[in-house]
Amino acid sequence: TDRVWVPLSPLARELVDGVAVDIPGFEWLPESQPQQSMSLNSLYVCREEFRKAGKPDPLLILCEGPFFPAAPGSLTPAEQAERLARSSLLLLAYGVDMQLSLGCAFASGDYWGEQHYGDGILDPLPLAMPRPAYAAYATLTRHLNRRNFDRWLPTGSLTVYALQFRHYRTGVPMHVFWTLRGRRPVPVSAPAGAAVR
Repeated sequence: TDRVWVPLSPLARELVDGVAVDIPGFEWLPESQPQQSMSLNSLYVCREEFRKAGKPDPLLILCEGPFFPAAPGSLTPAEQAERLARSSLLLLAYGVDMQLSLGCAFASGDYWGEQHYGDGILDPLPLAMPRPAYAAYATLTRHLNRRNFDRWLPTGSLTVYALQFRHYRTGVPMHVFWTLRGRRPVPVSAPAGAAVR
């Protein structure tokens, strides 16, 4: 469906400092275009409306989603892991640094686990065995620990993404690259030793 974005009214400009972000995700690619349903990139339009209203750094808190089920008939465990990590990176790039509900911890063992919302990055209790998404998210948070999003890096490609983070105290940069599929050459301006996979 088409989305209609309503500019913030003068009253809302005084009273609204941000919004709760609810983007379910499901089997969609995190990099879907803004006009597509459940696109994380629609946050660009949201931030632009706040910028026009004089609030360039709105408070954006993830209240629900994205959910990436790795149940039969849905994503594979590897796809779940990739999409969870890429979603978290995109959310950080759009200023959603309070990701309070990024997926579920445990897959549900009852009827709830048979639909999109009931799957998690750990197997159902009592097993609680970690899935690849658990390791991917742990790796992501370990590498980005104490680093804040700094900027998008130009890649010259619509399918190669590059983000720069900086340590909150030292300012030392960290670069994250990814592509939607296959392999791509690393941009010339990329740091030494960088690879895009």
